[in-house]
Amino acid sequence: MPGAVVPGTPELPHARVDLVDGDDGQPRGREPEPVEPSLFLFLCTGAMPRVVDAIIRAAAVR
Repeated sequence: MPGAVVPGTPELPHARVDLVDGDDGQPRGREPEPVEPSLFLFLCTGAMPRVVDAIIRAAAVR
């Protein structure tokens, strides 16, 4: 996985932030989720092997 979600934290390769429209029409962050219960990996061809590789690499560091 290229880079990290939060600079300086290579162990966090994925995070999701839900957005909503504010009263002024600008997007507002509503719900940060560094751990996503459903990654929807089936939507992206090749996503599963990349995620598995990232998990194996992270586990090897521990």
